[in-house]
Amino acid sequence: MKVALVTMPFADFTTPSLGISLLQAELRRERIPCDLLYLNLPFASRIGCASYMRLGVDAPTSCLSGEWLFAAELFGADPQRDRAYIETVLKGKHRDYFHSRLVRRLLEVRSCVRQYIDECLGRVSWAQYDVVGFTSSFQQNLASLALAKRVKEAFPRVKIILGGANCEGEMGIELHRQFPFVDFVCSGEGDRAFPELIHRLVAGGDPSIAGIISRAGSETVVPREVVSPIFELDDLPYPCYDDYFEQAENVSFNRQFKPSIPFETSRGCWWGAKMHCTFCGLNGATMTYRSKSPQRALDELLFLGREYGTQIVAVDNILDMKYLDSFFPRVAAQKRRFTFHYETKVNLTKNQMHVLRSAGVTHLQPGIESLSTSVLKLMKKGCNRLQNVQFLKWSKQMGIDVDWNLLYGFPGESPSEYLEMARIIPFLTHLKPPTGCAKLRVDRFSPYFARPEEFGLERVRPLKVYSFLYPFETETLAKLAYYFEFDHPQADSAEEYARPTIEKVKAWQSARSRGSLKGIFRNDSLEIVDNRKRGKKLTTVLQEPLSTAYIFCDQSRAFPEIKAHLSPWLTPEGFTAAWLEQSLDDLVSRGLMLKDGKSYLSLATLPLASTPVDPRLPPAEVERKIGMNNLIEIGTFQPASSNLV
Repeated sequence: MKVALVTMPFADFTTPSLGISLLQAELRRERIPCDLLYLNLPFASRIGCASYMRLGVDAPTSCLSGEWLFAAELFGADPQRDRAYIETVLKGKHRDYFHSRLVRRLLEVRSCVRQYIDECLGRVSWAQYDVVGFTSSFQQNLASLALAKRVKEAFPRVKIILGGANCEGEMGIELHRQFPFVDFVCSGEGDRAFPELIHRLVAGGDPSIAGIISRAGSETVVPREVVSPIFELDDLPYPCYDDYFEQAENVSFNRQFKPSIPFETSRGCWWGAKMHCTFCGLNGATMTYRSKSPQRALDELLFLGREYGTQIVAVDNILDMKYLDSFFPRVAAQKRRFTFHYETKVNLTKNQMHVLRSAGVTHLQPGIESLSTSVLKLMKKGCNRLQNVQFLKWSKQMGIDVDWNLLYGFPGESPSEYLEMARIIPFLTHLKPPTGCAKLRVDRFSPYFARPEEFGLERVRPLKVYSFLYPFETETLAKLAYYFEFDHPQADSAEEYARPTIEKVKAWQSARSRGSLKGIFRNDSLEIVDNRKRGKKLTTVLQEPLSTAYIFCDQSRAFPEIKAHLSPWLTPEGFTAAWLEQSLDDLVSRGLMLKDGKSYLSLATLPLASTPVDPRLPPAEVERKIGMNNLIEIGTFQPASSNLV
């Protein structure tokens, strides 16, 4: 028995596939030969790296342009459907992305797909394999099916297996039903199911296995347990990426793309297990959170670093909080320096972010999604606006790059929230803007998909784009699709009421310089230097007690906390609580702080190591440090009056 596992476009060619690498390592551990075929690499080389990324990897998800490129090769030409796709999707909904030159490039690439599939068929000795598996996630379905069909036609005895995120649950069942050249579909995690299937095929046994959809004659056989997750992640082998690097050396593409090394420390989502975000379709039927022991994770990381490099991308859906006290400090202590990408929630403390940065985490993908507390509540994100901005600010302070998106169109949201977001965005331009700004869609496995009536959603249906890709009826498309649209009383007006925010985001994204807003300590005062507006520099000098208040609000603080922290200064004869609140509101009006309800957040990035005035100093020392002026603006701003002045 010999196995080949294939990666087709549009998997990111700058990184090996973790899933098939784990399967290969497991099969080899059991002495079953297995080759990995990265056929996305020659395609990237053929069309050029930039075209590959623009047309497939980075293109708007809901246009599915990478899938459309392979539709004619799988189903045959359909000029009418293709014209409708171009007019409706490329030149219609996504015209801002697909300018005329990019549309022409897409058509040029589509014209060479047949030759590429022919070369795939000819460049590999498929007859040597008993089983050929295709991994399909995101925009890999039609490319994988197109080649799988050709392999099956040329080599009928070869067993064809599909697996990956596009094959979980109902999607995998319908793929199996609609494409008779597919012998098996692995639904969900394949770490146990796939090797077991190979053993059954070797022994000629019954292929009825949890997580494996099989065929009896012309009938699709669905197992009682559609998924078969693994719970002891320490039992997994180390992934083997040798085939990727060997094959990457044999193709010609732009070497500015440095491979990242996939690394897995956990599966599932601990937040989703408690409070499933309403729009999130990740994890499917395997939300249960599982993580590797810190020592096992460290051992695997050191192995990957020695074998393949230190530029690491963690594929976890969420950071294991326990790792902040165990795994990451151990990584920081290593002589070998790693750089990491991780996904996380925003509710990290500043010390925890220090721990991450010290270990080499230089890129984070937090689930920000909105700058409105009320909209975040609708999403069930478990955070608020100030926490999101706080995360962006601390990331900038620590030199951590951030990827985040801003979503709109949530059922029940107030249009006024988008006027408020548009108002505050100009105060945030020194921070990282969202990568994208998009209207809500419904993803399979999300609460919106599973319980639409609970949220007032009607006529949940596959995105229109699927009808331009697959020649199937809507009922079938509904079983194959991952992305859906819906009707809701607010749905049609979302673009209109969100427009002020969308326009501000576009300006934020396109600005040639983001400027800066920095705090600098000068003797007993804090200077805030504002360079957010090009050509205009404004310096605000905060003296005690406002400098201490501002530093204290580096983290989001409720007003009672601030008042308690500044209690040594607040007396009936001196600075009052009313003065403090008015002064903070003055700073908010100048865009130096942000306010949400009764909580405040300072917006300036502060030095990581600082020694502000201690409010617990003896009263005489406090009075000496306060002096007579508490806020001096080099500009036009006037401080709140104080009854000490």
